[in-house]
Amino acid sequence: MFSNIDCPEEEVREETYNILKKFTKKESHTYFTSGSTGEPKKIFHSHKLFEMIAEENCRFNEYTKDDYIVNAVLPATSIAYPVLSALPALISGCKLKAVKFNPYTFVDHIRDSTHFVIVPSVYRVLKRRKEWQELDLTGKTVGCGSDIIPDGIKEDVMSKGAKKFHHIYGSTEVPPAISNSEDERQCLENVSPLVEYFIAKKAISEEKELYIRWRGQDEFWKSGDLFGNQGMIGRDKNVLHLHCSRINPEVVEKHILDNSNATRVIVQTKGDSLQATFEGDEYPSRVRELVNEWYKDVNVKTSKVDSIEVNSMNKIVRSAVYA
Repeated sequence: MFSNIDCPEEEVREETYNILKKFTKKESHTYFTSGSTGEPKKIFHSHKLFEMIAEENCRFNEYTKDDYIVNAVLPATSIAYPVLSALPALISGCKLKAVKFNPYTFVDHIRDSTHFVIVPSVYRVLKRRKEWQELDLTGKTVGCGSDIIPDGIKEDVMSKGAKKFHHIYGSTEVPPAISNSEDERQCLENVSPLVEYFIAKKAISEEKELYIRWRGQDEFWKSGDLFGNQGMIGRDKNVLHLHCSRINPEVVEKHILDNSNATRVIVQTKGDSLQATFEGDEYPSRVRELVNEWYKDVNVKTSKVDSIEVNSMNKIVRSAVYA
């Protein structure tokens, strides 16, 4: 059964086979939101919707039976795994290898792949490693998503010989990839013709929010994602309020990660100040300096910690409190 699917680890294999069996029986699928910005919610998707999305991802990636998808970063329990990896492999007949993420073996797993996905937090760790820097990506298609993606990732990937780089966007409510932009700054280019969306100005501010759905879904999803001229700004629920301005912390955090040796960072309000908590081999003064490049008149407190709380998709849990 499923001879083209290789899942060496029992937990991943069990979850993968459950997905494939449910799909072949034309049953509906149930997933929970990540919990990174609020309480997890149960989301139901029909077999028909999953089939349409998986087929659309097969079309975009031009999968044939000779391709080789390696999933070494997306948890098997995430919404992205079935629509980007497991079901396209089932539909196209191509080979799939699915393993749990391990920073020490990730590069070894993807060497022989034709297609793989990487997420921003993983890329920021790997790009400092010699094995990534020397990696040959000739002929590979590389996708990146789940968060605002790092500056320079497309140039890095393409300089290693990759055939294609694309920015994947989606959610538990509206599964990826609704867009496969080749511009690392944007995630609403080359939008699937099977997707409907609009961006509307919020009533109480100048910011604009995305509403989106796959055809066949009953309602537009009010995404909570704010958009500007340079693409996605951040999550509306994460906006921090100070006397000086509304702050989208993801933008500041991305700036810190792209310009320092910090490997993970969360920026929160603390009274009239900002608290920047970070992991990695960096000085607090450098993190403070980078925050103040955005907010010059705000007092910034920094804290270096061993670990910042994340969920199964490696996204920061923003409800966590740090001293």
